[in-house]
Amino acid sequence: MCGMDTLTRMLFENPFWFLVGMAFLEVILLAVWYERRTRRAACLLVVPAALAVVVWLTSVLVVTDREQMIRTVGLIGQDLAAGKTQALREYLGDGVIVNLGPYGGDRLDKAATIGAAEAAAEQYKISSVRVSRFELEMRKHPVSEIITVMTSDSDESVLKSTPLEWRVWWVKRGVVWRIAEVHPPRIHRPGQ
Repeated sequence: MCGMDTLTRMLFENPFWFLVGMAFLEVILLAVWYERRTRRAACLLVVPAALAVVVWLTSVLVVTDREQMIRTVGLIGQDLAAGKTQALREYLGDGVIVNLGPYGGDRLDKAATIGAAEAAAEQYKISSVRVSRFELEMRKHPVSEIITVMTSDSDESVLKSTPLEWRVWWVKRGVVWRIAEVHPPRIHRPGQ
């Protein structure tokens, strides 16, 4: 499974090294063609270029599950920074269980989570939320480890920039991934 995940990431999410490899292969084939000047060598020059174009187009056109989840987290962060909760309303599953611990309570349903998010956005004057790390383990219900950095403009906030570590479970409804469960966030301290 690890091999398939690596292949998916290489071809669909970040084809940079594949494209570099195709460029390197193209240079080698160009040298072979220059040395031999045969029709066959000239025809082979098309293969790496065609593969590179196909992989690049595929990476642009195909949205993987991981990319959809990262996009969802980013949209939620943008909304919270703007004082909105539309992305939360859209991407929290109907039976979601959110555990915010000391930051807003445990076993919150969708409505309570949206209320807690609105209160936090107002209280802490969140100016930005950025995803600094996103790791995904694909299972029956995929789980992701996410580190977000929340920037606050509040005078009450001790930390102006707070890295929070989240553990999120996802469920697919139709073609859209929704958040099914969230464990309490922790302040992320590198090396712990």
